[in-house]
Amino acid sequence: MHGARSGATKTAPDWPIFAIVVSRENQVNEPSPKGEGLQLRLKAACCLESTGSRSRQSLRLEGEGFADSLEKWTMKTLGILGSTREGGNTEILLDAALDEARQEGGSARKIALRDKVIAPCNGCMSCAPAGECILRDDMQEVYQAIRESDSIIWASPVYYWSMTGLAKIALDRTFALNFPTLQQAGKIGGLILVAGIRGCVSAANPFHMYFLYNHMFAAEFTWGYAADKGAIRSDLTAMNMAREMVRQMRALFRAKLRYPEEFDKPLHRLVRERYGA
Repeated sequence: MHGARSGATKTAPDWPIFAIVVSRENQVNEPSPKGEGLQLRLKAACCLESTGSRSRQSLRLEGEGFADSLEKWTMKTLGILGSTREGGNTEILLDAALDEARQEGGSARKIALRDKVIAPCNGCMSCAPAGECILRDDMQEVYQAIRESDSIIWASPVYYWSMTGLAKIALDRTFALNFPTLQQAGKIGGLILVAGIRGCVSAANPFHMYFLYNHMFAAEFTWGYAADKGAIRSDLTAMNMAREMVRQMRALFRAKLRYPEEFDKPLHRLVRERYGA
């Protein structure tokens, strides 16, 4: 890697422009073409300035709207956990995924549905006009977290070839986010499933239809097989898939994929509005 000398400005392709200014005696790695390790380099440069080792150093981040521009490239991830077992195999995989999501300046938050009081959808359709659910319970917190996130990972054990009841109740309640337009459109979807012996593919189907219906962009899903608590750690394929899935999600996020604005509703609603049938 080449060093940056005093007064030199380095530009990372497809990343925000910034300048790192240090003394002639020190070198700071330039951003790689893919922007890998940006957070690490910035921390290292800050360390140089604060320790004052070898000689006087200074760090200056330059460029209009640097913070805002950087934020556009750092992904905010929400993990929604549908497991009733604390520290179980599904949660282990989700934690591994969220740890990866925190790399390169990203942020991650986990909501364990077992700790929330969420009532089933009552089918009243009161949410249809404005996208607000009339049931005032802990789902309101989940709604806000979804709205604020760039990517959402659903994680559930497989119960009878499907997701858990906890996950299904929360998933049903997100119906409110379909109004007035699809509030999750353009977000990145991720999925983690753990089964004892079988059922991951059948359990994945409702989630994939969910991502499709909401105009989200889905990464490939992570699956694993484990029965005893903690056994998933021995499934190196599943552990590595959880991390690689998030890297794939990050790549999709940075691609800035967008659904065309004229298709901001599910197709059946759009047709009814345009054609009256």
